[in-house]
Amino acid sequence: MVVPEFILRKLFVKGSLKKEGAGFSFAINNTFAPATLSSVGLDVDGSGVDKNILFMGPEGGELRKADEVSPERPLPLSVGVVYTVKALTLSGQRKTHDKNRYEGSRGDKLYSSGNRRGSCRFG
Repeated sequence: MVVPEFILRKLFVKGSLKKEGAGFSFAINNTFAPATLSSVGLDVDGSGVDKNILFMGPEGGELRKADEVSPERPLPLSVGVVYTVKALTLSGQRKTHDKNRYEGSRGDKLYSSGNRRGSCRFG
């Protein structure tokens, strides 16, 4: 299941999008209901980020590689817990040197309807 943009907007922690080396990180906070993720993915400019360089986990806790999250090894998404999503690099992705994408030039948004900057997939 792909999380609709209106829900992603509510999960995204404003001010959390940061450039980190050749990649970036941001935070989400589940304020809805407990959930279990059976897959994690991220698209930037319509291209999927390699799951070997994509990590997610509770803030301050162990980050798991996106390719390690599966129906057999799901990632719980507890209410009120802030989770970090981190991409180590975007080499090989389109517009890898677009500084504004990482620093959130549009009000710190990772996504935007119309001019799509990025989106998340959680399943």
